Amino acid sequence: YNRPIFMAAGLIDAAVPIPAPLSLAAQLAANNQPLTFVTYPDEGHSGTLLTSMRDSTPFLARIMR
Repeated sequence: YNRPIFMAAGLIDAAVPIPAPLSLAAQLAANNQPLTFVTYPDEGHSGTLLTSMRDSTPFLARIMR
């Protein structure tokens, strides 16, 4: 990829269990992709979306300058 990637994962997500995003993040990192990966220990699927906004909003503001 030639654009920054923000990926958020909730550690108690039942819809997308944590091994899947961890594996994808590891593959992206191994290929030197521009990844910001953040985990949220107490969040499930929907909660991660809302909670991650505190991190994803500044991320987007920074890359959209």
